Amino acid sequence: MAVTSSVGTAAGSPLRLLGANLLGLLREILNGSDDRARAQRNAAFAFLVRVTSAGLLYLSQVVLARWMGSHEYGIYVFVWTWVIVLGGVSNLGVPVTMMRLMPEFVVRGDHERLRGLLRFGQISTLVSSTAMAAIAATAVWALGSHINSHYVLPAMLVMVCVPMFAVSELLDGVGRSRGWMSVALLPPYVLRPSLLLLFMAIAYIAGWPMDARSAVLSAIAATWLTAAVQWVLLQVRFRAEIGTGVAKSEGRAWLIAALPLLVLTLSDLALQNGDVLILSAFLSPADVGMYFAAAKTMSLISFVHYAVGSAVANRLSALRAHGDADGLAALVRDAVSSDGRSGYILRRTLRSASCLCNRNMPQRS
Repeated sequence: MAVTSSVGTAAGSPLRLLGANLLGLLREILNGSDDRARAQRNAAFAFLVRVTSAGLLYLSQVVLARWMGSHEYGIYVFVWTWVIVLGGVSNLGVPVTMMRLMPEFVVRGDHERLRGLLRFGQISTLVSSTAMAAIAATAVWALGSHINSHYVLPAMLVMVCVPMFAVSELLDGVGRSRGWMSVALLPPYVLRPSLLLLFMAIAYIAGWPMDARSAVLSAIAATWLTAAVQWVLLQVRFRAEIGTGVAKSEGRAWLIAALPLLVLTLSDLALQNGDVLILSAFLSPADVGMYFAAAKTMSLISFVHYAVGSAVANRLSALRAHGDADGLAALVRDAVSSDGRSGYILRRTLRSASCLCNRNMPQRS
């Protein structure tokens, strides 16, 4: 009894503190009207989108594993991880370049280069990702005898996703560069997983085989439709902002600027997906699927960093274009403070939730 009481007290006090901190932070974000408050609202929106996406991911894991079985679901997880990696590599760092250059062109009123950069990004990403997908599919076909047979056909089919996945990554960068968080984040993080579940539900109701091939075909349809919707939405926003006109391209210079940023993308991809690819060489597809579901729980804290970075990236570039060194330093300090404070609140929330779960678990006699 004493143990239960102490646990309840330990959990209740942090929860009250967290509630007060969250209410204060919420009032500050909602009532502010300056650039800082707008950035905080964008960060909060980005975080909520990623949390919603995580919820959809968990739902997808439960539903797909139940419908497909752990073996087939593990195969799908493996081949989809390759889509994430190849899609991220094949865009050549251009999405990050968009966040670096677009706000600068907007500040200068250089609409010709703005149109040219958007066109360059779309063409280069589509060409490089299509080539990457073709090379990867050819490699799978050529090395088929050295690959576990249950991976070969899904791996070849899933390469159809790579070009549109890379284009969606590019459009994500374009939207974040302009502060259009809804257009940048909702399609890839909410619409695409929702469509995947919808198409798999249709297949399940229709009585089609619930295997990795069906999941890959559903992923292809979801990925292409999401990229098309996102492209249309961004085109509408850009035409309303800058209209149509001449596009001035400096493709060589922009590509040179993008390649160093590709190193950052590669590091992030290795950190987030390398474990799944390595474990797939040693574990069964069923074990890989279970590991994937468990490992994603650890990614919740990283959403804070992603949200803050998404909110301030365009302002960093704009302040640099203005030559406002003091404003740039203040923004960096504020971003670091927001990142640390929000991460702390989330960690305390997860810890308090863990305490409550442990308190409500049946005790062994």
